[in-house]
Amino acid sequence: MLFFYWPSEDAQADSEETAEQAERSMLMSEILSAEAVRAASTFFHCYKCNVKELDAKLKEKYRIRYAPKVLFFDVNGKKTWWLTNIKASPNGVAKKMAQIAFQSNKLLEEAKK
Repeated sequence: MLFFYWPSEDAQADSEETAEQAERSMLMSEILSAEAVRAASTFFHCYKCNVKELDAKLKEKYRIRYAPKVLFFDVNGKKTWWLTNIKASPNGVAKKMAQIAFQSNKLLEEAKK
């Protein structure tokens, strides 16, 4: 799980676009901090990436044009879902995360055979 965010200190930036990305990133952080999502995240390796510090090649690779964006990958490294909706329900996000984890476990079991 990769969380691409814009730093909160830029919420008061002169640039409207920068301030909006920072504010939206703070709202996404609230979703990701919800108890249900934190519980579901135990099945993932989770990383936060500051978009301001992100290399241009990585921005292109992950198609990061605007923050926030959360990418989810299966056990094979295949992108399976992305979240940009700051109005998403934490319970809905946790449910989707559980589905991704379940599918990844199935892939692992198949690989062991």
